[in-house]
Order: sequence, then C-alpha cells, then structure tokens
Amino acid sequence: MEKRGGEEMRDVEEIMRGALRGERIPEGYNLIESEAWGALRQIVVMYKRGEMSKEKASENKRRIYVEYEREAKEFELANELYKEYIERVIMKTENNRTKLRKMEGSDREKLEVCMEILEQIFPGELTYMKEEKK
Repeated sequence: MEKRGGEEMRDVEEIMRGALRGERIPEGYNLIESEAWGALRQIVVMYKRGEMSKEKASENKRRIYVEYEREAKEFELANELYKEYIERVIMKTENNRTKLRKMEGSDREKLEVCMEILEQIFPGELTYMKEEKK
C-alpha cells in the first residue's frame, strides 16, 4: 500500500502523520483516505480541547488504523478484480462483439461467434462441457 499508482491506497502512516500534525488534507485523497484523515483530525481536536483522554484518543487512533487497513485492502482487491474483468471480458471480447453486431450471416455463424465470446470470458468451460458429453 506504499506505492501510489492511481488505484493504490496511501499508506496509513502517511495519512496519520499529516492529520496528527494538523496539516490541511491534501488534494487527491479518495473517500476512504479522506474519512481516515477526518477521523484522525477530530481525535486531535477533541484531545486538545480536553474532550477526550490520551488513552481514549490512542484507542480511537488504533481503531481508525485497523479499519483503514481493512478498507484499503478491500478497495485494492475490488480494483484488481475490476481490472481483471476489464481485461478478460471487455478487452478480449471487443473484436468478437463488434463482429457480432455487424454480422448479417446465418444464426449458426452468429452462434459460433457467441461461443467464441463465451470461451474468452470463461476459458475452458465450453471445452469442458463438450468433453463431459462424450
């Protein structure tokens, strides 16, 4: 999570350092990062006003750290799955989907193109089904 390449989350330590020093939230933070930043800033404000003890502030800081780490991992997993979906479904099938839209051939030809698309989306599934029938 230390790398920053568009989809990777910022390191929780980076967020905490800035928030705890009272800096302004940097531009480009996503919603999860912004929520962690805001929660940490609120802890600092409440602690400085005497509305929260040091122990409670530390406890809340640890909770935010753990929740951020969990949400960051979920976010990155969802991004990886989405990238895989784009590559496997959208990109690999684009030519056949375009061909199918323009096709004026027989239903059998259209069905063959559809089968190619399905094989690209679910590699091996149709081959497996054919072998299973034998």
